[in-house]
Amino acid sequence: MLKRLLSKCAEGETLTEAEAYEAMNAVMSGEATDSQIASLVSILRVRGETVDEIAGFVRAMRDRMTTIDAGDDVIDTCGTGGDGAATFNVSTAAAIVVSSLGVKVAKHGNRAVSSKSGSADVLERLGIDIPASPEAAKQALETKGLAFLFAPLYHAAMKYAAGPRKEIGFRTIFNLIGPLANPARCKRQVIGVYSTRYAEKLAETMRRLGSEHVVFVTGRDGLDECSIAAETDVVELKDGDIRRFVLTPESVGLRRGGLADVQVRSSEESAALLEAVMDGTAPASAIDITALNAGVALYAAGKAETIASVLTDERYFQGHRSYLRLVKETVDIPVLRKDFIIDRRQVEESARLGADAILLIGEALAPETLEALYREAYDIGLECLVEVHAKETLERLLDRFTPEVIGINNRDLHTFVTALEATKALAPLIPPSCVIVSESGISSWRDVETVRSYGAQAMLVGESLMRQADVERAVYRLFGEDGGHDPA
Repeated sequence: MLKRLLSKCAEGETLTEAEAYEAMNAVMSGEATDSQIASLVSILRVRGETVDEIAGFVRAMRDRMTTIDAGDDVIDTCGTGGDGAATFNVSTAAAIVVSSLGVKVAKHGNRAVSSKSGSADVLERLGIDIPASPEAAKQALETKGLAFLFAPLYHAAMKYAAGPRKEIGFRTIFNLIGPLANPARCKRQVIGVYSTRYAEKLAETMRRLGSEHVVFVTGRDGLDECSIAAETDVVELKDGDIRRFVLTPESVGLRRGGLADVQVRSSEESAALLEAVMDGTAPASAIDITALNAGVALYAAGKAETIASVLTDERYFQGHRSYLRLVKETVDIPVLRKDFIIDRRQVEESARLGADAILLIGEALAPETLEALYREAYDIGLECLVEVHAKETLERLLDRFTPEVIGINNRDLHTFVTALEATKALAPLIPPSCVIVSESGISSWRDVETVRSYGAQAMLVGESLMRQADVERAVYRLFGEDGGHDPA
C-alpha cells in the first residue's frame, strides 16, 4: 500500500486526506521501512505538504496516541521547534504563568532535538516532576492546573519514525504535526511555528479537526514564539474564521528588547533564566517575552479578550439593573458595573446582579472609604477598576494602598473636558505592578497608539463606539484593522 502512495507522490501528485491517513498508519504500525518513511517525508517537504496531507497525518497520529480526559477548559502552549535561535524555554515559562492565573495547561513537549533545552530538560533542571502516566498527568491538571505531557509517553507509535527523522536531519511534516496532536485534545492552543508560510495550512487543518481558538505565531527574527525583539506574524483560527495580522511588543505596551537577553547555551542556563523571570530578577526582555506569550495564551483561552461595562443608574445615565443581567446572558466576557459605587450595599448588590467587577472613582470617595470598598469587593470575588483624574487624587490613593488596576479618566468630571494628556501625566506616577487603563476620549487608531505610548495597557471605550451605525466594524477600525490604520 505504501509503495503505491509513494509512487503517486513521486509522480508529482498529492495525497487525499484518506490516503495520507493510510500512509501515516503504515508508519506508526511498523509496516513501513526506514527508507520508505524517509522517501515519503522528503518528497512532501520538497513539493510542499497540502492541508489534506497534514490533516490525514494528524488524524492518524491522534487515533494512535494515548489520551487523557482533561475536560474542555484546557489549553496548550507548544511549538514546532527548529527555529535554531537558542532561546530559553519561553513557552514553558508562559505555561507556568498562565496556570498560576487559573487556566489549566496541558503542556505538550519533549527533550531537546534542535534546541539547547527542551521543555522536559528544563523541568528536570528545575526539579519539577514530569507525570509518569496519563493518570498522574490528569491528577496534576486537577490539583495544580498544570501538567507536562512527555510526548514519547503518549505517542509510542512514533518510535518507528525516530530513525529516519534523525538520519535525514531536516525538518519534515513530523515537526509540524506534533503540536497538533496534544494528548489532552485541547481545542484552544498557542502554537509556535518556525516558518509563517505553514501557518495558514496548519490553521485550516485545525479548523477541520474541530479546534475552537488556535493562535499560530512566528517571530520575524526566526523565533517560534511571539518575539520581544521583532514583529510577530500571527495567524488566528477562532470560531471557524481564519485571519492574519502582525503583533509588535509596542502594540501591547511593552518595550522592544534584545534577542541576546533571552538566549541560552544549555538547559542549566535556561532553568536559571526561567527562575529569574519568575522572581523578577531577569533582564527586562526575558520578563517581557514571557508576559507577551502568556498574554497570547490567556487570549487563546478566552480569559483576556475584553470586558463589557454596563451603566445601571436610571436617574442620571438612563441605565437599569436589568441591563447588567441581559449583557451577562448575551456575551461570554466579564462585565463591569460602571456606576458611582459609594457604599457597601452597592458592592454586595453588584455581586448579586452578576457583575465581575466594579468601578470605584477616586474623585468621589475618600481614600479610606475607597480602600474599604475595594477590599470588601475582593472578599466577595469582585475585581475593581479604581479610577483617578487628578494627580492629587492619585497621590492620596497611593499613600493609602496600591490597587491592581488603575484607570486614568481623560475626562475632567467637573468641566467634562477630555484630553488624552491626562494619561500622559499620570501614567509615569503609577507603580509598574499596576495595570493602567486609559478611559474616555479614545475614538481612533491614533488615539489608541497615543495612550499606549503614554503607558496605558488597556482602554475603556464606550461612547465613541455606541454612536456608530456598525459597532463591530468600528471596533476593528479602532485597532487599525479593516483595511489598515484608521484614516481619520
